[in-house]
Parts: sequence; C-alpha cells; structure tokens
Amino acid sequence: IRVLFDWTLLRSANYPVRPRLLRHPTEWSAWLTPWYAAGDAGDDYLRGEAPLRFSAVAENPGVLTARRQEKLRAIAADLRRSPHALLVAAYDYGAGTIVLDGNHRLAAAIAFGGEQPALAITVSGPADPAILPDLANVPGRRPVS
Repeated sequence: IRVLFDWTLLRSANYPVRPRLLRHPTEWSAWLTPWYAAGDAGDDYLRGEAPLRFSAVAENPGVLTARRQEKLRAIAADLRRSPHALLVAAYDYGAGTIVLDGNHRLAAAIAFGGEQPALAITVSGPADPAILPDLANVPGRRPVS
C-alpha cells in the first residue's frame, strides 16, 4: 500500500474492519482513488483537489497520466486472459470510500471492460486527514472534532 496512511492512528483507535463483496464494477464506481487529474502518486492533495472517482476514470481514462493508462490496459488484458476476483483494501470515511490498495486493478476492470467481482477489506473511520492526507479534500467531508 503506497498511500500515506497512518497505521499507528488506525491501530490505536480500533476502527472496525469488515469484508465487503462487490459483484460488479458499478458497485465501486463512486468510490475514490488516491489519484488526481493528470497527477501522479505523491502530494497532489496539497493543491486542494479532490481525488478522482473510479467513474471519472471509466468515463475518461485520459484524466490519468499516460504511464498509468498503459498500466491499466496491461492489467485489464491480464484480467481478460485470467478472470478472477480482485482483493482490495479500502477506507470508509462515512460520506464515501477511498481505496487504499488495489486501485489499478479496480480502475482497469471498470475502465477497460472487466466484469470481475471484488472483495474489499474495509476499515471504517472518520474523515480525518491525519489518518489519510487524501481525506483533506474528499466530497462530503465534515471536520473532525
């Protein structure tokens, strides 16, 4: 997992973790990636932009860097050759869900024609940027008191 997630805060707060079976890509289309329009992994959240939704990637893969688009096409080809369920990690912040690990697999399935189900291991907690900086600009975020 390459997102800037504070595992120490997660462990100390004892947030609930649950599995969630997603049978079709439409079930995660509204979820957020930790990616930003034409950006790459890193400090894009500092510019005040909201992370991209999987639906935005599906509708216009051109919002991603060329390198990331190439990677998604290669993963989609692998998924078509050998279909299987996708295993991902996600964080539910109440007003939405952001994927922590498995973004490329989910994006490839939704953007380039996969029908794979996914098993999301989901942590539920507050929309606190101290836990995950990408939460600073997510839709529906309420300040943590």
